[in-house]
Amino acid sequence: MQAKQLTLPALTLIISGLLTALAVLPPLRPVLVTFGDLAFWPLDGSPGALDSIHLLVAAVAGGLMTGWGVFMLALSKDCDLSKALLLGALTWFVVDSTGSAIAGAPMNGVFNLGFLALMLWPVLASRKAQPA
Repeated sequence: MQAKQLTLPALTLIISGLLTALAVLPPLRPVLVTFGDLAFWPLDGSPGALDSIHLLVAAVAGGLMTGWGVFMLALSKDCDLSKALLLGALTWFVVDSTGSAIAGAPMNGVFNLGFLALMLWPVLASRKAQPA
């Protein structure tokens, strides 16, 4: 696979992820409601109102999509694997944790620190193993 083949899927993931994460903001919540109505076909107004768990899931999903998209975009730009992982992990952390806080679940950002450490561990280990 050529690296350039990753660009369109990466950008699609980034845009979709940011839109999903931003849907936790009150003015953009109708986007999330509309998506839910489409997913729970037919278009009948179901599932209806959003509760806090819907908003948290949107923040998490948006963070994951955005992080994966940045990871893939970095690879398409010939970044080495460690740098691509670092960029993707940090993007996921910022988008997921910020969206979670806006959704009313700031503790998810604290929980995310453990996952961030797991993702960055191999990056830091590989940098220590490289000669100066």
